[in-house]
Amino acid sequence: MISKILVATDGSSNAIRGAEKALEFAKAIKAEVMLVYVAYVPIMYRSDISDNLKESFVEDGKRILQDTEQVF
Repeated sequence: MISKILVATDGSSNAIRGAEKALEFAKAIKAEVMLVYVAYVPIMYRSDISDNLKESFVEDGKRILQDTEQVF
């Protein structure tokens, strides 16, 4: 039995539609939904990323998760 659904989002319209479908499915089976956002950092920047850029990724992720959370 499925009790948890993990929904990945990038804030795009396709991701929002996916979240809406996940919500329908979760309601039907009474499952918990968790949202996740992962920032992609090209390998050439991974060792030399500034604190400002890191903070920008975090803030973007929070905004994207909050926007997607509105579906639920």
